[in-house]
Amino acid sequence: MQTMRTMRRTRSSRGILAGESLERRACPAAFTLTPVIDTVTEGEVAEFRVALDAPSALPQTVLISLENGTATKDVDFTDSSEELVFLPGETDKTFQVHTLSDPGHQVEGTETLTVYVTPQAGSAERVSAGITIHDAVDPSPYNIAFEFAVSVPSSVQSLFHAAASLWERAIVGDLPDVTLADGSVVDDLLIQVDMTDLGSNVIALAGFTDIRIGNTNAPAGGDLSQAGLPYLGQMTVNAAFQTAVGLGTTIAHEIGHVIGFGTLWQNGVGEFADLVAGIGTNDPVFVGENAVREFSQLFGTAQNGVPLFEHNVSGFTGYDGSYGSHWRDSVFNDYPSHGELMTAAYPIDGDGHGRACPALLSRVTIAAMDDLGYTVNYLAAESYVPPGGAGDTADGADEQLPPDLADVLRDQLTGGSVMGPTLREAPVTGWSEPRSLPPRIDHPNAAPVILADTAEARELVRISLASNETGEPAPLDLAHLTAEHLARLAAWAAFEREILWERPSETAGVGNATDDSGDGLFADPGLA
Repeated sequence: MQTMRTMRRTRSSRGILAGESLERRACPAAFTLTPVIDTVTEGEVAEFRVALDAPSALPQTVLISLENGTATKDVDFTDSSEELVFLPGETDKTFQVHTLSDPGHQVEGTETLTVYVTPQAGSAERVSAGITIHDAVDPSPYNIAFEFAVSVPSSVQSLFHAAASLWERAIVGDLPDVTLADGSVVDDLLIQVDMTDLGSNVIALAGFTDIRIGNTNAPAGGDLSQAGLPYLGQMTVNAAFQTAVGLGTTIAHEIGHVIGFGTLWQNGVGEFADLVAGIGTNDPVFVGENAVREFSQLFGTAQNGVPLFEHNVSGFTGYDGSYGSHWRDSVFNDYPSHGELMTAAYPIDGDGHGRACPALLSRVTIAAMDDLGYTVNYLAAESYVPPGGAGDTADGADEQLPPDLADVLRDQLTGGSVMGPTLREAPVTGWSEPRSLPPRIDHPNAAPVILADTAEARELVRISLASNETGEPAPLDLAHLTAEHLARLAAWAAFEREILWERPSETAGVGNATDDSGDGLFADPGLA
């Protein structure tokens, strides 16, 4: 290559002569072609970098061209030849190649094309690189479809579609399509929705109506002996609540049950019943390894199970639509501030100021779906934090008892009653079974201790209080509590009875309604 090198002299700010070398090329400079993005999914953009080996005093031009491989121009990519001009002093430029999406995401297999960079003067040889195009995957692999009865207004239908989007972001794995008797195909879940009058204490009824046989496209037809995920469900919404500010959240909650949260294990589908323990006791827990991991991380303390909704009824032995099929309200909820989506209680009429109370989809719920066998996206979790911000207690926070514990202790000392938020779900009779709030002991710069409301937990507190008096090592660290706090905790530990949540009034208005979701249309009629 013949070149003529010139020197341009310039004066620096200090009066010193400085030199900058540029090439006046009689023939084109050498170019390199480097992929920035050369493997894409159809519809995405590939990108390349073209570099000149040295600055030039004259403009340098190259032609970018594309050539078919297994990919075809104007079918799989846009055929756009272009020139890149390097002005004097320029050495780097980038260009893009736009690929095209196939209609209906047709499966074509991996396709390729070639990019050429050709100098427009002299004898320099052209350089080339390849592009690989993969088939696009359905952007929402898990699809929830609805079949609305004429009784469901468009305003409520919109709430269903918004709620479905939340779950479609969390569940990202496609399931086998199921063909119904009428020849229609379900991909991946079809929910049949109607609206009617369900009285004043019921918001909605929901559950799956059939599942797949294992991981196949064969419908189980009501046979629940093999573990399989739902493809068909049903939901009935109470027309009396169609304008309630919290209806959209309740719909999202019920869709979770149709997908299988609570319903798969409470109905004994396949091995799903093995995901829970303590059923028939006052401390049922979910023991799926993914949910336990996320719960332990979220609450800042190692656990063996995620607390499920409990009843403090001696001898209770079965599900009723709330027990064992929701996260425990007293652990997860902090209404009217916020709560977790899959707990049993939710204030349907909002925060008292016309706003819906946030009920958030946490990583714990997404992990439970992982345990059920769904392919999930943990990044779809909403910004849920435990009541009081577990593990993030500010300095001085020990000067005030957590609201749950303070309320329980105050009412126990004064003989008052404890009234919780309206239950989203309850037995068909409209009664909410009694339950209690567990005490929690917050620690500065450490995770809180959440105690079960049991005789054993009370004894543990009594021992710790006695040890705190003598200065001996104690099971629970209470040294940071004030004298008033210790007195209140002692009062709680001294009580041998449970503080029960009252039954909502049968004549209550919308604000006190409960949702009697059987949460699984296969529930034992004797328990529903």
